[in-house]
Amino acid sequence: MDHLVKLQRSIDGMKAMFETRMATFESSVATQGTEALPDEYSAFKNFMLKAVSSLQDQMEFVLRTLEEMESRSRTNILLLHGVPEAQGEDTSSAAVDILRQTLKVDGITLMACYRLGRNLIPSKPRPILLKFGCHRTRDAVWAAKKLLKGSGRTLSEFLTSTRHAVFLEARKQYGVKGSWTSDGRIVVQCHDGVRRKVVTLAELEALPAPPSADGVVGGVRTETEAAAEGKASPAVVAPRPPRQARFTAGSGVGKR
Repeated sequence: MDHLVKLQRSIDGMKAMFETRMATFESSVATQGTEALPDEYSAFKNFMLKAVSSLQDQMEFVLRTLEEMESRSRTNILLLHGVPEAQGEDTSSAAVDILRQTLKVDGITLMACYRLGRNLIPSKPRPILLKFGCHRTRDAVWAAKKLLKGSGRTLSEFLTSTRHAVFLEARKQYGVKGSWTSDGRIVVQCHDGVRRKVVTLAELEALPAPPSADGVVGGVRTETEAAAEGKASPAVVAPRPPRQARFTAGSGVGKR
């Protein structure tokens, strides 16, 4: 899917270049005191802008569709982290033993089990990909993941790189306790107490802004917060500037 992402960026660049050149041309005409541009020019400009915008919308739709398909293909997959590596190891047996003994889940059938990536850092074991034979077993393992606490091992969902990027950003904004993953989607505990699911950075940025460390929500301190500090009126600060939404695609890893 990387070539589609490159194509999307190429279209974005083409639109930016077209708008820049048109603006330069129009500025040059105005400077020279030339008569108003003919209607044909305006019609051509509008047509081109609409055509490029249509291409952008279609590419975004294709990318979103492919990304959703890739995410669904990972439904029965989990990643097991923190298992020490050993030369000649039987990864499948080691993983199944952990799941049975620690998580108390029986009847485990793995369709695939292997280490991800290359062992670039010997002291940091690579995660083990676990592809289960059925979704029910996968869910039973995922539901029991808290039993791994204190063992040095963790479980995570196998997110695409798009959703992994969203998950990392959610962690920055809402913290570890305020964001996690569920069935390939990112769940965010907003400051209003409502849980919301997102899959793109645009959707994440559209959520209510989390409160800052000093109790400011969305840039303005509430009356209740100000009164609690013994202030007569709320302290108003400048609202935060809007954040830019981004879109990427590929494959990656995310964990709660």
